Amino acid sequence: MLDSRAKWQKSLAFEFAIWQERVMKLDAYLKRERITPSEFAARMNKPASTVTRLLNGKRGATMALLEAICAASCGVVTPNDFLPVSAKRGKAA
Repeated sequence: MLDSRAKWQKSLAFEFAIWQERVMKLDAYLKRERITPSEFAARMNKPASTVTRLLNGKRGATMALLEAICAASCGVVTPNDFLPVSAKRGKAA
């Protein structure tokens, strides 16, 4: 049985893996298109800090932000890209 610290560490590792998976899709898009976070934010009419914080895991994405990301990327990065893999497969996260 795991003690509380081990449970916390396991939970933190899981959350980090989910964050990394989410951000990598947007990050990969920005790299592939050679767009800076500031340029992408300008496409969405959002402050550059919004995209930077999202990429750094310091901000979550609201539905409005997800829709703006989808529109700014011409549908390449979708709201579903921000779901954990288990949710995409219909399993509980």
